[in-house]
Amino acid sequence: MVRGLPARLGDARAEVARAEAEQLLLWAAGWERIDLVTRLRDRLPAAASARFRHAVARRKAGEPLQYITGRAPFLGRMFRVTPDVLIPRPETEVLYAAAAAWLRFPVCAHLRARIYDLGTGSGVLAISLALACPAAEVIACDISAAAVAVAAGNAAALGARVAWRTGDGFAVWGELASTGWLPHLVVSNPPYIPAGEIARLDAEVRDHEPRLALDGGPDGLDFYRRFAAMGDAAFAATPEPAAMLLEVGDGQADAVCALFAAQAERWPGWAFTVIPDLRGIPRVVAAARGAPLPALPQT
Repeated sequence: MVRGLPARLGDARAEVARAEAEQLLLWAAGWERIDLVTRLRDRLPAAASARFRHAVARRKAGEPLQYITGRAPFLGRMFRVTPDVLIPRPETEVLYAAAAAWLRFPVCAHLRARIYDLGTGSGVLAISLALACPAAEVIACDISAAAVAVAAGNAAALGARVAWRTGDGFAVWGELASTGWLPHLVVSNPPYIPAGEIARLDAEVRDHEPRLALDGGPDGLDFYRRFAAMGDAAFAATPEPAAMLLEVGDGQADAVCALFAAQAERWPGWAFTVIPDLRGIPRVVAAARGAPLPALPQT
């Protein structure tokens, strides 16, 4: 059943198509990977066979594999995903690695760190940080109630302790601040695609992933302007350390840094840098005070 699928999926990259076909078969049949060896000659039950063929048709029509199976990996864990949330990508793992490394610095280690994930989507950042730092107090917010429901389900499935909020992330941040809750660390993978470029995105992204999580305004920088205006006062007060790590789009790092430079008086004592992803593309605008940023490869 798997052998003929690369052509049926319409993917010229036969190995990629075969790997996707295998994932669809495992999902449809409820098999483990070892079953591809031990049960490949078995006849699938009618229901599983129909489910598999329907999944192949959906994939051939361009629907992302992760939305068909309802799951996507991040840092070796499997997360539930739906069309209400972005599909987790390897670039965001770089942001997580930098955040986790910062939290391990001695000056941070004694803290009961307060972490805020602004625009959490499926919750991969908030949940991964909560699992890595069980003593941390993690709050995550998304403007989409459907996304928050997906994230909360992922946290429950993985045993992560995260508090969830629904609403505009900056407004919720202000509400938290009014109660005295100020974060030591803020992480975010925000919308950063310029509105006019969304129509030119790959069809799998454009037609299936949530526009709310993609559209960054006319130039893609609306989120970063709002963040730059927040300033140091929105974080835990000195002498406690603070940091932020913000994912940015390809070619946006300089413009985002310029937005913060224009608000420099709001960020006294903060050191800014840019961290590249695994392809060398500037991917995370990072800044900290009171504890150095991690010694990851930088642009």
